[in-house]
Amino acid sequence: MIVARYITGKYAVLRRIVRVVLLVSYLIVPWINWGDRPMVLLDIASRKFYFPGAVFWPQEFYFLWFVVATLGLALFLFTSLFGRMWCGWACPQTVYTEMFDAFGRIVSPRFGKASQKMWEKIAVHSVWVLASAVLTFHFIGYFVGVRAMSAEILTSGPAIFTDQAWPYFWLATTGLFYFDLGIFRHNFCVYICPYARFQSVMLDRDSNVIAYDSHRGEPRRRSKKLTPEEEASFGDCTGCTKCVQVCPTGIDIREGLQVACINCAHCVDACTDEMSRFGKETLVGFNSLNYFEERKKSRLLRPRTVAYAALLLAVIGAFTAALVNRTPFQLSVVRDRNLPPLLVENQAQNYYNVDVMNMRERPVELYLSVETAEAGETRVTQLNQIVGENPLRLKANEHRPVRVIVQGVPGAESGERTSAAAGRRSVPVRFVLKESADEAAADSVTKESMFTIPE
Repeated sequence: MIVARYITGKYAVLRRIVRVVLLVSYLIVPWINWGDRPMVLLDIASRKFYFPGAVFWPQEFYFLWFVVATLGLALFLFTSLFGRMWCGWACPQTVYTEMFDAFGRIVSPRFGKASQKMWEKIAVHSVWVLASAVLTFHFIGYFVGVRAMSAEILTSGPAIFTDQAWPYFWLATTGLFYFDLGIFRHNFCVYICPYARFQSVMLDRDSNVIAYDSHRGEPRRRSKKLTPEEEASFGDCTGCTKCVQVCPTGIDIREGLQVACINCAHCVDACTDEMSRFGKETLVGFNSLNYFEERKKSRLLRPRTVAYAALLLAVIGAFTAALVNRTPFQLSVVRDRNLPPLLVENQAQNYYNVDVMNMRERPVELYLSVETAEAGETRVTQLNQIVGENPLRLKANEHRPVRVIVQGVPGAESGERTSAAAGRRSVPVRFVLKESADEAAADSVTKESMFTIPE
C-alpha cells in the first residue's frame, strides 16, 4: 500500500475544493426529492430512469447512447487539450482514495509512516470500512432510493436480509470499496484502468500535461552545499526527490511522461515549494512537451481537437433535438393471435392488445383512434374498447394495457392484400394516439398493424 507524502499548495487547495464539491453532491443528491420521488433514480427493476422533470423508458434506450457518446467525446477533447485531468481531479477512484487518506491523517498523526502503531492502523481501517458502507449505501440509493432503504432498515431491522436482496449487495460492495480504496488504492490507476492505456492515443506534443523542465533542471545537483563555481555547472533541480515522495502512483516525473501519471499536480506543488526556497520558478508544471523540450508555444486549435469538438457539438445538437422533439407518450400494438378474426353481422372483427404509456409526470387524457393506412374503399368504421374509456385517463408515468376490438365494414378490394391463408384479405390500419381529439394535434404517436377480413 503506497501512501504518498502529504503536500500543500495552490493545486492541493483547488483539488480539495473540487473534491469536497463532488463528494457533497454525491451524498446529497439521493436525498433530494422531486415531487413524491427521488430527483435522480435509476430504477432498473421497473426499467425507468428518473431525472428532474423527465422519466426515460426502456424504448428510449437511444438516449443512453447520446449520453455515452457525449461523455466519451468530451473526455477525448479535454484529454487532447489538458491531458489526464479527469483522473487527477474528478475520477471517483482518486476522489475517494484521497478522502480515505484525509480520514487516515485525522485518526492517526503517524498515518503512512513506519512508526504507526497497531491500534492506530486498526482505527484507520475501521473508519475506512464505515466510510465504504456510507459510500456504498448512497451508491445503491441511486438505484433503489435512500429514503426507501432507510425506512426498510428502521422498520425491518435484521429481518431485512430475508425480505430484500439489496442488503447483500450493500455488504458485498462495501467490501469491494474497502479493498479498492483502502488496500489496492492507486494501483487501480496504474494496472487496471483502461484509460491509462489509450490516453497516449489522444495526446500529442501540444497537449498540456504535467512535465519536468529538463533544460533548467539538468544536470541535477548531488549536494545542497555548492560553491558558486560548482553551482554554475549544475541545473536547478536540487535532487530533493519531493516530487517522487508526494506522487500517489510512485513515479518520478523527471523521467518523462508516463502512463501512471494522473495529473494530480502533487509534484507541481512539491517542486514549487522547493524552488521557492531559492527564489526560482518550479521545474514541474502544466505545459506542452513542445514547450518543455523545444520552447515552442502550444496550439489549442489543431486537427484532432477540431475534429473532437465538431463531433461533440454534433452529438450534443442531435441529443438536444431528440429531447425537444421527444413525444411524451408511447403506443404499442400487437394483434391477438389467439383469437381469429370474425365476421359478425357483415362486419369484420379483429382483436388487439394495445399498450399505452404516459411518460409525463402529470395526469393526461389521451385519445385513441383507428384509421385505414391506405387509400381505398375498405374502411374501419368503429373502435370499441372492452375495458377502459376513450379518452384514456392516465396517471403520471402510467403504463396501461388496453384490450381493443376493431370492427370494420368490408368494402371494395382496392387497397387490400390477400394473405397466405386462403379466403382472407388483410388491410393495413393505423392506430393513432394523441392528446386531443383535434385532427391537427401537435403530439401524436402512430403504429401500424393489419386488419384481416375473413370470408
